[in-house]
Amino acid sequence: MGKMKKSSRLVLLGRGWKVLLIVAIGSILLVGCGTLEGEITFYEGERWRYLGRIAIPAEVVEMAGGEGALESELQSSLREEAPDVEVSWDKKYEGQNVVYHVTAEGEGWEKLNRFAFDGNASITREDGKIYFTFSIPWEAGLVVSSLTLRGGKIISSNADKQTDGSAIWYRPTGTVEAVLTEKGRFNWLPILLFLL
Repeated sequence: MGKMKKSSRLVLLGRGWKVLLIVAIGSILLVGCGTLEGEITFYEGERWRYLGRIAIPAEVVEMAGGEGALESELQSSLREEAPDVEVSWDKKYEGQNVVYHVTAEGEGWEKLNRFAFDGNASITREDGKIYFTFSIPWEAGLVVSSLTLRGGKIISSNADKQTDGSAIWYRPTGTVEAVLTEKGRFNWLPILLFLL
């Protein structure tokens, strides 16, 4: 397939992440490095944004058939499994790693669940609060270096670090739990600063 453009538009869900996850796990087992970082923001109206960073050692990418083969498999599997979720991504090189940065936005907690958690999370809304639970699969626990949930306010969580608007788990294992409110989509700060 050749080199990918710096920024591509494609669909992302399910099996596509498994391709990168398998390669990332392989990198952990073979050379002891490789990471996956995820950040999810919950907005009003069941809107969401996912930011992901996957770093894979270049030597592991080569063992998996090279960048072209990996990206071709990733792109075709993403198109098949998520025709309704559009994402942008780019590839960079950091040291000896090939790093993929992924951004996705969508609407509906079920789409988010399928997209980011392969349908295995529980995301419900009740009384203006979002109840989030996800049991980290053992294989994901090998490579997930951080998971961040953002919202209007984090009411409670079992996170390693919690601020007013975010909950962060470092090297999460077991079950991730959080109760949070949705974040407003509009940023009033520039308008308020202008009016002052």
